[in-house]
Amino acid sequence: MFEEAKRNDPAQMGHLTFPSRSVWEANYASLNGGAAPASTSRSTAPAAAASAPAVSSSRVAQDQATLKNASTPWATLSKSWPHDMLNLSSVAPYACGIKQMQFSVNGGETQTQSFSPCTGGKAKANPPYWTFSGDSIETVSVTMTFANGSKKTRNFTRAQILQP
Repeated sequence: MFEEAKRNDPAQMGHLTFPSRSVWEANYASLNGGAAPASTSRSTAPAAAASAPAVSSSRVAQDQATLKNASTPWATLSKSWPHDMLNLSSVAPYACGIKQMQFSVNGGETQTQSFSPCTGGKAKANPPYWTFSGDSIETVSVTMTFANGSKKTRNFTRAQILQP
């Protein structure tokens, strides 16, 4: 409707301007992490604009800085009778800065928390949580290897990460 009014009577639109199709597609992709929906009208944007945007190095650096901040939770624990559920997905919004995440419960075997690829700044934990016998988790040690290769380990007690 806006395009039609602008084409038919530009004076009617006054000071309002209509962005080009390529600008609209770029904005849509950055907001939604993907290409704009296909339309029946002719597009002037190159085929590369249709692919998901790459993650910039500044995004990786920003995610690493957020993860290194002491107030960013790396783990949460909840009780789901009869299990303890360890959730490491709280770092998923910053997964662009993560190369690898490993954890151990009560000093036991080290396990790896994987994430889906960070495409367009979005990722999810695979699996989203880990289950253990009820009231069995006393301590959790998490070692984060950041995208730049540096590592940091945090140790948590049950009381620190238990959510009501």
